[in-house]
Amino acid sequence: MPVDITLAETRIGYSTGNARAGEKIGIEVGGFYTTEDGYAFIKRLEGLPSQILLLLPTQIRPSQVDHMLVIIRRDKSATVYVNELVFKLDVRFKKFEHLFCLTDDEWEALMSQIEL
Repeated sequence: MPVDITLAETRIGYSTGNARAGEKIGIEVGGFYTTEDGYAFIKRLEGLPSQILLLLPTQIRPSQVDHMLVIIRRDKSATVYVNELVFKLDVRFKKFEHLFCLTDDEWEALMSQIEL
């Protein structure tokens, strides 16, 4: 279930590297990370997402997060979705040579052979 929260301040993003005083640096203002991204996912969970998790009415540890979507508005209000997204793959074919039906097991076997 989505949860609405209010942030004390808003952040711009994450730095994309290191810099010394006076040097320019890139800022990542958006992204999509899951547990499959390993260190990049953990690094992002240790920042703003950890602060967001602390604002939720029920306690959720970063280790319990598989995916999280936070919509932050200019007025510092935010809607948080933790482990609620459903990932869907749509496939469209330009031309059908043959049309046939597959069982769930056959479909899973076919999809396990395709690299995404």
